[in-house]
Amino acid sequence: MVDEDLTTIGAGGSSILEVVVGRSYGRSDRPGLYTVMQYEAADEVLVREAGSAALEKVNVAVLLPLDAADRSDRPDLTLIEEEKIKQAEKRLEAIRDLIPLSRVPLEKWKAQSEKAGVPVKTLRGWHRRYRKDPRLSSLMRRRRKDIGESRLHPRVEECVNNQLANLLADGNLKIGEAHQDLQDEIKELAAKFPKEKIVCPVFSTFYLRYRAATEYDKDAAKFGKRQAGLKHRLRKGSLQEVDHPLAVVQVDHLELPVMVVDEVDRISIGKAWITVLIEIWSRCIAGFYITLESPGNLSLGMAMVHAILPKADTLKLLSYKASWPVCGFPWAVHSDNAGEFHGNMQELAAKEYCFELIFRKVKQPQYGGYIETYLGTLSEKLRRVPGATREGKDALGDYDPSDAAVMTLAELEAYVLNLIMEYHNSPHSQIGEMTPLTRFKEGLRGNLGAMPIGRLRHASDPKKLMLDFLPVEERTINPRGVVWDHIWYMDDCLQRWVHARDPKNIDESRKFLFRRDPRDITRIYFWDPEERLYKVICTRDPTRPKTSVWELNAIRGYLKQRGTEEIDEDLLFKSRAERRQQVAKARTKTKQTRRARDQERHRRAEEGAAAFQKLVEPTADTAAKSEPAPAPAMSSVEAEPFEMNWDD
Repeated sequence: MVDEDLTTIGAGGSSILEVVVGRSYGRSDRPGLYTVMQYEAADEVLVREAGSAALEKVNVAVLLPLDAADRSDRPDLTLIEEEKIKQAEKRLEAIRDLIPLSRVPLEKWKAQSEKAGVPVKTLRGWHRRYRKDPRLSSLMRRRRKDIGESRLHPRVEECVNNQLANLLADGNLKIGEAHQDLQDEIKELAAKFPKEKIVCPVFSTFYLRYRAATEYDKDAAKFGKRQAGLKHRLRKGSLQEVDHPLAVVQVDHLELPVMVVDEVDRISIGKAWITVLIEIWSRCIAGFYITLESPGNLSLGMAMVHAILPKADTLKLLSYKASWPVCGFPWAVHSDNAGEFHGNMQELAAKEYCFELIFRKVKQPQYGGYIETYLGTLSEKLRRVPGATREGKDALGDYDPSDAAVMTLAELEAYVLNLIMEYHNSPHSQIGEMTPLTRFKEGLRGNLGAMPIGRLRHASDPKKLMLDFLPVEERTINPRGVVWDHIWYMDDCLQRWVHARDPKNIDESRKFLFRRDPRDITRIYFWDPEERLYKVICTRDPTRPKTSVWELNAIRGYLKQRGTEEIDEDLLFKSRAERRQQVAKARTKTKQTRRARDQERHRRAEEGAAAFQKLVEPTADTAAKSEPAPAPAMSSVEAEPFEMNWDD
């Protein structure tokens, strides 16, 4: 969904352009100062030029902030320490009531200062930084020049973390006993490494580290992160309080009831999954993602990215002009309790981009009625296309969905897109017979009872946004490069880090952060810790064909069935070529079998027709010899019914 033509991508986290009614902006296509008057769509606003006072409708993509935020020091979300995230969340909470105000009276500063227990000067600094860059990371402590220096020895730090984990996990263990265990462990460590300065931290330091742990951390250690999140996470409002567009979006998955064929050989390869986000206020579809993989972090992340970004590239799949103005960051995401929705990726993205995660009550699907209803409607519409499956074990009969399948994954995506466009422009019974698209636009203008929020948040860097939602792994770098799922990658930029040692533990190899788009595993994204940006790394063999993780897993399963235990890169791609040749042969055989079957059916039909003709039509000699019989005389006796004996 995002064009990937750059070899480097900047620091993690997309900057946010907050387009607010009444605020002035510059433009990338022309000079001047422009004030936003009102929203026409999620991606279109009405602006007034400062000099001539002329009004013009423009796309939000051309608007520029007057004071650009400093984005040179933004780490990848995965690398941010938990303490920094928690500290930034506290700062955001302290200025939350003041964020909508560009000019804050002194009385409010003093009142908020007393409430938060923070000096007015500090609050103003936080307010100014967040107004310039409305992201959680803008409130984090600036990166020091001496970053990387640890106050505790790495071995001591590891011991402290282990003892804190033991203390949090065991409710009967007292903090004094845990510190005593730490002292004993440090003594053994100091004796083992006498040349290293290994000193046990004092009780007050250990106590402060323990006090920093929240109730969430304590319950997470005892019961798991999911249970702790359900217990301690804030639940602001409910679905009954949705009062403006993008206030809440619901997300869920569905296995589409349509068999998909391969793009090359047109052979059935299985059913696809779709992840859909629906905007609750208007019932518009905010975004979707279709894949052959089972639901997971990738499908959720790609659907989220599609929902946030404008849909211009997606609409190119249509052969006609259509409008899909739903874009921007939602304020809350509502989902069920599946594992990917509780994953680390989703939680980090929610904290960074400041949207709330709401989970429906366990085993109560009625709380997801909006998305469940739409997915049910979509499933019913797809059962009319060739290759669709049917409900019930006896519903198929002689019908085989695999034989009837005709659509590839891309064609299915275009078909679903057409259904979405039809849905957006059809009256909806739950919103007063209004179309979802009309209700969304009216809600942006503050009509139909919508709260006039006057501001939406947009991602100004789609590539960085996509990276935040891609799967991440840590790998070491050796002279051959880096390996991921038996595939080797290499680039000159990795030379600096070959056999690098962990700065916190020189006895271990250093692991580096890599991300991968499972739709194309011939490239990965390397986070350079010195330049603090992503670099694209390709496979060692540049001739490797574009392959998805779904196809890679299928190949590995194919090799496992053949009893292959040791798998390498060459074997994987040789197996890929062999499987495609087998499919091509099977396709040819299938065509020949179908052709022979059709010819046999045609021959039998012709023989049956000829036999029927002999029975119902007299021969030419019989017709010539026969003469018409005289008409019977009229009488009052009723004629007996005439019956033809087909055996004569």
